Amino acid sequence: MKFSFRRRRVADTANTHVKLIGVRGAEWRARVGADGAVHEHDGSAPITWQIAAADEWHNPAREPSVRQKWYAGTPVVETRVRVPGGDVATRTFCVADLGGMTVWEFENESASPVVVGFSRSDVLTSVPSSPPIGTDLPAGSIAVPLGHRGTTRIGLLHSRPHTGRLPDDVPRAPAVVRGWETAAEVPSRMVLPDHALSSRIVEARTQLLLDSDLSRVSSHLVVERLRLGEVGLEWELDLSRIAEQVVASQRRNSQVTWDAPWLLTNIAAIARRLGDDVLADDVTAAMLRFADRDVEDVPRMVEDPATVIAWTEAMLVRPSLAGGQCTLFPHGIPRTWWGQSFEWHRITADPTRTVSAAVRWHGARPALLWETSGPAGLVIDSAVAEDVWHTTLPTGETLLPEPVAVDDTVFS
Repeated sequence: MKFSFRRRRVADTANTHVKLIGVRGAEWRARVGADGAVHEHDGSAPITWQIAAADEWHNPAREPSVRQKWYAGTPVVETRVRVPGGDVATRTFCVADLGGMTVWEFENESASPVVVGFSRSDVLTSVPSSPPIGTDLPAGSIAVPLGHRGTTRIGLLHSRPHTGRLPDDVPRAPAVVRGWETAAEVPSRMVLPDHALSSRIVEARTQLLLDSDLSRVSSHLVVERLRLGEVGLEWELDLSRIAEQVVASQRRNSQVTWDAPWLLTNIAAIARRLGDDVLADDVTAAMLRFADRDVEDVPRMVEDPATVIAWTEAMLVRPSLAGGQCTLFPHGIPRTWWGQSFEWHRITADPTRTVSAAVRWHGARPALLWETSGPAGLVIDSAVAEDVWHTTLPTGETLLPEPVAVDDTVFS
């Protein structure tokens, strides 16, 4: 009999990666170009800025010295321009204050005062502004003085923008970064030696919270969005479609694909949390049909942001399709992590349980500390070396054997 999830199907989706800034739960969105210009989604003229130093106006769109970075994968971006004597850094981000606004935080790290030219006048500023002189900024732009080692901020309200003073208590960039990191840790929290990988996970999650367009989101990210707590009817309906699609694809494979245990276990866990016991039971029953098959190795690397979360969690914890069991480090511990502490929290172990763990090192041997949530009886095993360790204790610690070398490119 053909397996069915007894839910209405919705149209298939595709993933298109766009890096956004905005406020979670609000509609205003924009992207930031490599020159620091903000492009709103309403198609209005880009919001640009320039820096007047002792020599001339410096336009980031034409300056070869421009550098840019996104803080820890969050929607907080810093654009730097070189001027005589140092840099002027601009941090751009959004806050929910006053109904939502975009904030530009300018910091002068150079040895001399500068002037910030800004292409909008209907903004809130932390100091008085005046018309700019000698620049090619559009009509209606403003100029704001910025002293040596000083900081000034400009805020643009998303609804009914107007001039005025920017309140002192509007959050600054570090607080906004911490807020996004907290939101990104709702499904699971991973503190890994590979900081670039950690940033990719935060980026995937925070961008997902900002992109509510279902047509832009892949199957992995639909699951992740629901894990983040973003619940909506269209997402729940798509969850059923994804489960049916994954099960259908496994019938044609001699091995279970590497991401199937992650997808199906998380779908069942989400359905149970949402009170959809029919979907949870259907997925659990389907998983049992493939429990005697081998699971294929994970890819050597993952470029697609849509799969980076599933890929990383699958490296740390692989749920059993039979339920009630999970394997830690199913592919070993990467050599570049040896001797470095790392930990994770609340990774799905089976449809009703999660597992948290930390690794500390005693010489060449990893010391594992673990804790599970949910009903008792979860079997945890690991094969870091030739010896296989397992336990049913809900919490504890053990000294694992010295790990054997694995192909580090798997974790790149």
